Amino acid sequence: MRIFYFLLLIACLHTNRSSAQCAGQVDSVFFSTSDEYCGNANGQLLITNTRGGIAGQTLQYQLNGGVPQASNVFSNLTAGNYTLVVIEMPSGCQYTYPKPIVVASKRSFTSISANAVATTGCNTNDGKITVVPVGGITPNMYQLDGGAFVNNSMFLNVPAGIHYIVVKDSKGCDTIVTANVPQPTGITFANYVAYPTSCTGNTGSVKIKSVTGTTPTTMQIDGSAAIPYNDSIISLALGNHKITLIDAAGCKFAINTIYIPLQPPYTAYTVHVVTDTCSKNVGQIFITNNAGGAVPCTFALDASTTYTANAQFSNLAKGTHTLHIKDSNGCLKDTTLTIPTTYKPQGTPVLTQPTCGLTDGQINITPITGAGAPYTLTCNGTTANGTNPFTNLGGGVYTIKITDGLGCDSTQQVTLIEQNKITSINALLTNIVCGSNLGSINVISVAGGVVPYLYAFNGASQTTTTKTALPKGTYAITITDDNNCKYDTVVVLTQTNPFDCALTATPSNIVTGESSTITSNATGTTNVWTGTGAETATTTSVTVAPTVTTNYTLTTSTAEGCIATCSTTVIVQPKIVVYKAFSPNGDGKNDTWELTYLNYYPKAEVSVYSRWGELVYRKKEDDTYTPFDGKSTTGTKLTTGTYFYFIDLNAEDVSNDYNYYKGFVELIQ
Repeated sequence: MRIFYFLLLIACLHTNRSSAQCAGQVDSVFFSTSDEYCGNANGQLLITNTRGGIAGQTLQYQLNGGVPQASNVFSNLTAGNYTLVVIEMPSGCQYTYPKPIVVASKRSFTSISANAVATTGCNTNDGKITVVPVGGITPNMYQLDGGAFVNNSMFLNVPAGIHYIVVKDSKGCDTIVTANVPQPTGITFANYVAYPTSCTGNTGSVKIKSVTGTTPTTMQIDGSAAIPYNDSIISLALGNHKITLIDAAGCKFAINTIYIPLQPPYTAYTVHVVTDTCSKNVGQIFITNNAGGAVPCTFALDASTTYTANAQFSNLAKGTHTLHIKDSNGCLKDTTLTIPTTYKPQGTPVLTQPTCGLTDGQINITPITGAGAPYTLTCNGTTANGTNPFTNLGGGVYTIKITDGLGCDSTQQVTLIEQNKITSINALLTNIVCGSNLGSINVISVAGGVVPYLYAFNGASQTTTTKTALPKGTYAITITDDNNCKYDTVVVLTQTNPFDCALTATPSNIVTGESSTITSNATGTTNVWTGTGAETATTTSVTVAPTVTTNYTLTTSTAEGCIATCSTTVIVQPKIVVYKAFSPNGDGKNDTWELTYLNYYPKAEVSVYSRWGELVYRKKEDDTYTPFDGKSTTGTKLTTGTYFYFIDLNAEDVSNDYNYYKGFVELIQ
């Protein structure tokens, strides 16, 4: 009795919430339905629109007391009547559509007949069945006694017996009809009755009535060996079975498909579901009035495999649960149940934003919805006597907690944003010219806040907008308005140099032994160089002859203290070494004409000619360098003699004296 009183209390609170605290809630719903087709669960309910609704709420939809969902589409529905509830979250306000929503059933075939023609004799297997469907969406397919589907509605060469025909249309809807193909002589029968099997053994049976034919009569069960006829066939398993009757003359009559169903463990019981209050895992499930099956029964819930005699489950969370019932024979029955919940209290914050620098902000939570009053509110853990609003608040984040009369609570964070703040300033900076302390900061304008303003530069406050005689460095600026609202920013004063410094090396690429002249456009009076050969120079230009690639830097300054630094690099490549002779006789010494350091010049071109002007060796631009081995371009071994060479390094910024080489080389065999 206490449980049902609690449920009645919840219902009353829900009614109060709907009438008193759900003003403006959803008050109508628009939808469309798609019919269930051919007995399958393929109907659909589509919620297209709603009217009304409380601001800031999201909608959930519940069908026939199931689990609420955010989607506006319910699919896979069977034909029948449905109750639709629209729930607004987080308020929990509900609207129930006042009439049942009907998902109609559409059957494919309105009627199907099967006309049978008898066989011409005993076991002649020449009967005929013609199927005549009415309705359905063509093309149709036909199946005889579990065989393959065909598109022909006539079956020939059919033996005597009871046959089962499945007719399926293009939508997949199917209907089963039977046809009795008689035979002019031999065995016949009137009808049969099938009885179910239990879940723990093969206890199904078939009772055959009014068999005629010459005796003695035998029969085959599922293709087994013939046994004496008995009108009661027992110990049959779940599923389809075939029984063939045979008289003394050997005439056969087959009953092709006899289905033995499963006896369920329960035919009736009452399930009770107790609501889970505000998602605190206090829901319950219990059952009464068990009927059917073998008692005593045991019970388990959800994933548990432990069955107990206790039919009550407590401390359950909201949502879907599966109740398992097992009778004393071990037969199982599963039932899916949904535990609803009362929703946590919610409220919409109405904010009065504070003025920057003051505590004149306010938070008012309204309206408040939940399972029931009275409601207690706290702001950052402080109770305001359970009432609104919270006042004297500055800018910041506040945590509001609402607790209803059932002990359900919810929290939300509310942010108050200071208004009329100083949003930006426009400051004119005068940077320092090298060596002086003549920089300045002038705050030209301030956006936002309340005049007058106070200006602070690196912590030193003043009422004027300009700070002068400043050296280079970083300065923190704080602007404070008449409400003590502050704005902070940082600026940097830099020192500028009055002259530029750049170095130019001519040439910038040299070969060992060459020199390069480095000049600068700087106008300083003191000049300091770094780099091989330039260390003692005091002017803005210098001539150097480095033997390796070297970086040169000039630091130049004025009497006022202005300093400029610039640098450049002189790239040095080695001078190639050309040998006067070589002896390609295979002794491992001087077998090729080597050009030392030629690999530094990938674009180099080398040509060697005989004294008759015949080209005997050539390295073209970008070719991989392979030394001359005393053989001609065709691979012929050359004779001893004097050969003329020409070398072009194709090196940029290198003088002709170091770029072009020509002369004679002696080839000694």
